[in-house]
Amino acid sequence: MYFKATKTHTKLYTIKNNLVFSFVMFALVSCLFIVLNSCNSCREKTGNKLLAKDTIDINEGVITYAVSYPNLKESRLSPFLPNEISFVFKGNLSSYIIRSGLGTINIVRLLDYDKQEFISLLIDIWGTNFACKETSEDIMKKETSAIYEYKFIGDAKAYDGLTCKKAVVKNINDNTEFEIYYAPNISINNWSSPYKDLNKLLIDYPFSENGMDMLLKATKIESKEIDSSFFTVKGDFEWITATQFNNHLQSFRK
Repeated sequence: MYFKATKTHTKLYTIKNNLVFSFVMFALVSCLFIVLNSCNSCREKTGNKLLAKDTIDINEGVITYAVSYPNLKESRLSPFLPNEISFVFKGNLSSYIIRSGLGTINIVRLLDYDKQEFISLLIDIWGTNFACKETSEDIMKKETSAIYEYKFIGDAKAYDGLTCKKAVVKNINDNTEFEIYYAPNISINNWSSPYKDLNKLLIDYPFSENGMDMLLKATKIESKEIDSSFFTVKGDFEWITATQFNNHLQSFRK
């Protein structure tokens, strides 16, 4: 005895195949949807499913920050205020370059952690260029102007192709809290500032300079080779004390 396929059997077999095919396709589409949804969730947190700069060993380079002034009302001084700050680093050498809005005044900070040396330069295209070397007392004042405690949060956010983590910072001095973002894979010595206990590159954070509250947000993160001579003083400057230097800075705001 053998089985002979009839038209009815053939039709049932075709229906069965179609059902199996539909089930398989449904399962594949469902899996694909889950994978894509997971990737979208990653992108919402970090801006990309795999950020290009996360795998780069960045130990020297240039970070460009956009500067805003959250507590400052619009005034005649607004066009002169810095709207961009560059942070250049190489190992334990670092420099902040602060440019005024119209480019007439530039402030340069040169920091050498190994030598515990902090030099400030004021470059005025219309006047005298000043320089000062901060004393250990001056540096301690900067470090203790606020006492911070950190609570590290798992939230991540993308900044120019780099995954950065969030932390909640508590100022012990006035019991206030605020959020910052930092690069967990880039080590930076933040000495001579209230962030001295967080040895990571700051990406999005508030900062005060001579009584001026600023918010710095990284817009460009470059890994590039920096010549060590960049962190030396070049040109002619009139050397003054840190107090005199700060008085000159305050005079520009009057």
